[in-house]
Amino acid sequence: MPEFALATEKEIRAELALRLRKRRLAKGLSLETLAERAGIGRTTLQRLETKGDCTFENFIRAVVALGLAQELQELFVLKAFSIAQLEKQAELSKRTRAPRQPSLKK
Repeated sequence: MPEFALATEKEIRAELALRLRKRRLAKGLSLETLAERAGIGRTTLQRLETKGDCTFENFIRAVVALGLAQELQELFVLKAFSIAQLEKQAELSKRTRAPRQPSLKK
């Protein structure tokens, strides 16, 4: 699984497409069945699963048809932090230096 922060847009699309396909197969659904439930064409769904190529609308339709809409709930939610949490995070991110090595010159 690629680290999304380091991945290209194409790699992210491919990973999401693979995850969607795995979920469909885990539920025992055929391409035809899921495409029908999602209200999209079989070829469209196949292209989504193999290339990650689709519109955002069709991606969401497939996600909803698989019963995965709840997993989108926390996507992009702005998380609130307390001042104490922010201070702790700042403290942890302070730079530290490695100890100096003893000089070999005499």
